[in-house]
Amino acid sequence: MSEFGGEGQPSLLELLKPRTVPHSSTPSVHAGKGVTRGKHGNFDQGTAGLIVRKVGGQGRYMLTCAHVLGLAPLGQEVADSRLVYSPELSECCDIECNNPIGNVVRETLQPLKDEAIQARVKIGQVDFAVDAALVELGAQTNTSNEAPKIGNITEARDLIAEWQLSASEPSSSPEGVSPLPAERQIPVQKYGAKTQHSRGKIVALRRVATKELSGGQVVLGQAWVFEIEAVPPPGQEPVAEYRLDMQRYETADPTMTPQKIKALFDNSGLTVSVGGTASEPTLIVRGRHFSLPGDSGAPIVDDSRRVVGILAQGVKQFILVKGRSEPVEILTARSQGIFVGAAFTFLNIELLPPGLTTAGGVVAAPGMAISRGGEPVDRSALHAAWTSLEAGEPGRRLGRLIRRHMAEVRDLVHHNRRVMVTWHRHKGPAFVNTVLRNAAQPGWPLPPEIDGVRPVDTLRAMRDVLMAEGSATLRTDIAAHQEHVLDLAHRATSLHGLLSLSDPARPPMVRIVNSHGVPGVAGVLVRDAAGAHHLLANHHVVLGAGAQAGDTVRALRPSTDGEDPARPVRLGRARPGRLGTVNHDGEEYFVDAALIELDPLQDLPDWLRQALAGPWPTAVARPEPGALVCKDGPATGLTEGTLLDVAYPDRPFIDDREFAAPGQILVGPRDPGRIFSAPGDSGAALLDERQRLVGLLWGATAGGDGVACPIAPVLDCLGVTPVASAEYAGAARVDLGWEE
Repeated sequence: MSEFGGEGQPSLLELLKPRTVPHSSTPSVHAGKGVTRGKHGNFDQGTAGLIVRKVGGQGRYMLTCAHVLGLAPLGQEVADSRLVYSPELSECCDIECNNPIGNVVRETLQPLKDEAIQARVKIGQVDFAVDAALVELGAQTNTSNEAPKIGNITEARDLIAEWQLSASEPSSSPEGVSPLPAERQIPVQKYGAKTQHSRGKIVALRRVATKELSGGQVVLGQAWVFEIEAVPPPGQEPVAEYRLDMQRYETADPTMTPQKIKALFDNSGLTVSVGGTASEPTLIVRGRHFSLPGDSGAPIVDDSRRVVGILAQGVKQFILVKGRSEPVEILTARSQGIFVGAAFTFLNIELLPPGLTTAGGVVAAPGMAISRGGEPVDRSALHAAWTSLEAGEPGRRLGRLIRRHMAEVRDLVHHNRRVMVTWHRHKGPAFVNTVLRNAAQPGWPLPPEIDGVRPVDTLRAMRDVLMAEGSATLRTDIAAHQEHVLDLAHRATSLHGLLSLSDPARPPMVRIVNSHGVPGVAGVLVRDAAGAHHLLANHHVVLGAGAQAGDTVRALRPSTDGEDPARPVRLGRARPGRLGTVNHDGEEYFVDAALIELDPLQDLPDWLRQALAGPWPTAVARPEPGALVCKDGPATGLTEGTLLDVAYPDRPFIDDREFAAPGQILVGPRDPGRIFSAPGDSGAALLDERQRLVGLLWGATAGGDGVACPIAPVLDCLGVTPVASAEYAGAARVDLGWEE
């Protein structure tokens, strides 16, 4: 029996069809993510939507997607199962965690365990889909319809009435799509808990399947939603490349071709092309998303900040990829929204007027993450963990700093709007809640990230806002301790481990210039098969602009020495390298690499010997999408990034020649306000969080993303091995001045 299409199973081609998926995140128990349904079951997480009231002014409610809040309980409810939490926004500075924002309105929950939309409302002659539920907000909950990056949402725009959609069924394609004329393709934006702020335009109406429970019977139907296509910022379209498994495609359909697979992405909002070779075709996908899982419930608003709908789900397309037994899902640039008029009619609600917002200890606002359930803090375990932490001098110093400034910081978080917004947006309360719950675990572990935000990101954001809003005493302590604390937070995996880490060293590098004046950097110390030591850099730097093997390569003096930073000294000789495509483990990679054979250490000046004494990386790691990396280069300094793609295809133009560059690493900056690399950084080592070599930087995109060769093909084609400076010094019998 084949793995697809067995008795009672869908065929392979059925599984590959595009489908919509709710954009709420799936249950998770990873550190920092939280158990989305706490101790009560399996709920999803999603985004807080609009703050509304019943028509006529009754009560205060939060509107979000029904699939976010989960199923209506069968029989007797478990205690606290109706409570809804905003994991980002619980008050934490006083260890008052897991404050619920309100209770689910049970009558609005979904009755079926199914991904299909489970409600519809007839307006005029037409059925509109409704994936919407309510949370009755508690009296202590601070409410606001001010969405981050968007502003106050003060009005609803009913597109059903405006476009007269209720008069008759729209005409549509066999797939249920009704494209909108240009004048109705209005620009929209949303802020969601997962992807935060994004822009798009409404491009079509779509008829989707619904599944409802009525009188104990499941009723199938169809109803309308609107479809949004992402509008990505210029120059920020990440690229992914997939090796198509044509053998499996042709087994299911002998007429299948790469072009037919490409055609599956027509009207997806993605830019898709066929690459590779005739025998090994690939699919190259470019584009950004309007939303991701975790964004469900986010309000969708027009450019006048009028809400037109709530985000319900996204559209995925599936392909067969070599080396993967299951179909690979590709999230398209399209998402689907519930008309706000349909949701308001179905639930008999209206937008809460701005004047009725209230102040309280807990916050609920559009775009913030929400979840049901939650785990209480074990206060005895917290006390024991803190006592253990302060047993040593580093812990006592940390404790003194916290106690000295806790009252001021807590007051700013609660009453200074700028500080409050920064704290909430950067997951501060979620981190504090998680850290407090982890106190009973060995070492007191820190969450590595929450919804893509790392602890060091939160600390940086809070440093900046507290330096602007805090007292002189607070600013003085931040200035004195920020660099060390941020570095420890970047490297530590637990609170106890944080205090045991030593002061870090920056990734080593030597600034270089070749015999024809081409500048760059050497970021890796290596040894060849004969035992000679070299620095590894880029071919286009060491041998660029006509330089030859054997030519002198010079090192540039660091500007911190107080002498002329442009004055170079001889470092060694250029050796042959590689510029072009190589085969490594059966895959094609572009390599831009060359070696600098080092002069004897005793002939080098002190400042250069000291630079060569740095902690050169020796371990090697395979690049993985989503991994965190850093590099140090003279053009942009020490920057942190995320691996966006590890099979990035580029076409660089080097020394008047165009190259195909398959299998490259694309690195996006972690800090949206900075670029990752720029001209002058070429040759910097790309290091992961464990200081392992991942790649050799050689370029940058127009948007400031870095492009690097994977390190394994580079080392393999040059026949070299990374080594530590201690080995180099020992081989040269030179004391580099380390303290034992």
